[in-house]
Amino acid sequence: MSNPRLLFFLMILLPGLVCAQDVYRWVDENGEVHHGNMVPPEYRNYGWERIGPNGNVIERIERALTPQEREALRREQRRQAELEAEAQRRETRDRMLLNAYRSEQDLLDEMERQVANLDNQRATIQASLDLASERFESLVRRAAQIVRDGGSVPAELTQNIEEARGEIASLRGNLAGMAQQELEIRERFMTELERYRQLSGDSTG
Repeated sequence: MSNPRLLFFLMILLPGLVCAQDVYRWVDENGEVHHGNMVPPEYRNYGWERIGPNGNVIERIERALTPQEREALRREQRRQAELEAEAQRRETRDRMLLNAYRSEQDLLDEMERQVANLDNQRATIQASLDLASERFESLVRRAAQIVRDGGSVPAELTQNIEEARGEIASLRGNLAGMAQQELEIRERFMTELERYRQLSGDSTG
């Protein structure tokens, strides 16, 4: 025989137990919102939410990305990583710049010191070029004299002339390269000077 009092309490508690169940909410391919006690398998990749008895969202699963979206996300993550790495490198360069120079004048003095070192190297190369040019002219005069005397220029002399010609070309190339180096040094220091001013506020030297 059933207990009337027990049945009474069950009738009171049962609706509350039913209402206490979580509800799932999802959106179909047409954008229509659905609710139920479970998400149909065909809609699980569309994303869904689990809502507690108090109406709060207690779990949210985002929509699965398409292959194109995943690739776009990876590209954006790589781009952000590169930006962060560049920002860190810039911060390191800025810190080193401020630590290296006490003032703008220190920076300019260092530029001139490097240019002076370059000038010393250039003078050495120019001296070598002058000697190579004199040697080349001497060899050419000797070969010309042999031809005027009706002789044949020896192979060794011809080889020496070509070697001297090659040395001259190489030394001239070195001088041109050093001119480019000086230009790069000055441009680099002017860039650093501008950045130094931005970081330190020092415009008086």
